[in-house]
Amino acid sequence: MKYKVSKEEHAALDDANKALYKATGEDFTLIVEGMPETEDVAGLKKNLADLLGEKKAAKAAEEAATQKAAATQAAADLAAANKSGDIDAINKSWQGKFDAQALRLEGITGQLHSATSGATATSIAASISIAGSQGILADAIGRRLKTEFDETGQAKTVVLGVDGKPSALTVEELTTEFKTNAAYAPLIVGSKAGGNGTNNAGGGAEGKVITRSQFDEMGAGDRSAYLKDGGTLTDAA
Repeated sequence: MKYKVSKEEHAALDDANKALYKATGEDFTLIVEGMPETEDVAGLKKNLADLLGEKKAAKAAEEAATQKAAATQAAADLAAANKSGDIDAINKSWQGKFDAQALRLEGITGQLHSATSGATATSIAASISIAGSQGILADAIGRRLKTEFDETGQAKTVVLGVDGKPSALTVEELTTEFKTNAAYAPLIVGSKAGGNGTNNAGGGAEGKVITRSQFDEMGAGDRSAYLKDGGTLTDAA
């Protein structure tokens, strides 16, 4: 038998079966011994919902109380340190904050350097170096560039003089300086190296002669490419 029937279904039952049902609103439900009334079930659901709500509220209040207690304790510890003159405790607290900010600033500064003076050095080296020498040339150029900040906090690239101090040189003038510097001639496209009159405008290392110290400063990849392209070494200073 169905637990709940409509009025139409109830009307179609014989009198014996009709007596097994009772009206509940628009429908009829089966009378089962021990089954709580519909209103009682609704009441139980409401009570359960109230209990769950109270539990959530109690948990939230407990968490808030814990956080408040922690904050109060921290304030009390700081006040006690100030009162007792425990300078070490105060300094330790502030030093931790300072170190965290300094580390963050160092990371940001490094990123800005790579995006400004570092990128400029790489760009210059790529435009004037022969194949395989870009890395060593970019390092040399990078030592003549520095990232500084103007009054508005904007990062800018500053060209340093040979003495390592800020100068009035422009990036274009620094580029020309490296292109005409005899010490870097073996690494520059179109320059003549080693006094042998070989023109390297073709961009390869063939016919190039660099010193052992210059070769040692190259990265492993640049060394391999330099030798593969026919570059040679000299022990001359």
